[in-house]
Amino acid sequence: TQNAEPKEFQEAAALLAKLPGRRILVPGNHDMAFLNPVRRVTQRLRLYRKYITSDNQPFYSDEELVVLGLNTARVSHLRNGRIRRWQVDLLEEKMNATPREAVRVLVTHHPFDLPEKVHARELLGQKGEILERVAACVDLMLAGHMHISHSGPTAERYKLAGRSAVFVQAGTAISLRARGEPNAFQIIRTNPGEIEVQTMQFFADHSAFMPQAISKFHRSTSGWSRAEITVLPAV
Repeated sequence: TQNAEPKEFQEAAALLAKLPGRRILVPGNHDMAFLNPVRRVTQRLRLYRKYITSDNQPFYSDEELVVLGLNTARVSHLRNGRIRRWQVDLLEEKMNATPREAVRVLVTHHPFDLPEKVHARELLGQKGEILERVAACVDLMLAGHMHISHSGPTAERYKLAGRSAVFVQAGTAISLRARGEPNAFQIIRTNPGEIEVQTMQFFADHSAFMPQAISKFHRSTSGWSRAEITVLPAV
């Protein structure tokens, strides 16, 4: 939502109900009243829990894929997010109990990583202990918040010996609040030891989302690294 109004949540819930498959949902900073401090403090995430889901830490696991969502929206932080140590404890507990070959995924609204040109104050987990713990037990990090498309290995920003995950920053799929790029979303395919991220970008001439780029990442003893990137020409 934009302003955490009941009508916005109702419309969001109707859209989500149309999506196929299992849904892992996490709230963002706008899901608490953004410009009304009194309502923000008293309402918090009450409407999100009423209309969307009451589970702020959703979890899914099978033999191939393990996904945990963590809530990073805070009443006291209008824009930026925070992650608590108890949440990292939960992350380690869930991920360390998973099948060895499964791809382990963490979903947060606020990002742990972004291109190096983005200032570190925009990121979660700047305390080294938290970041090292997260990177040690996760293969793939997914985030939103910034309205820009990006994917890459975390080792490009963070030099943690033997630890590198894949980070995917979601573009703006349907919002009008773009950041200088067309609306976009990513399709992610996983196999043991391989992650493929395909960016689907909206082309106004075709009135459709079309493939724009594909990045492939491989896992080794030192973590995840980019194997190749293919930029597709506009049709």
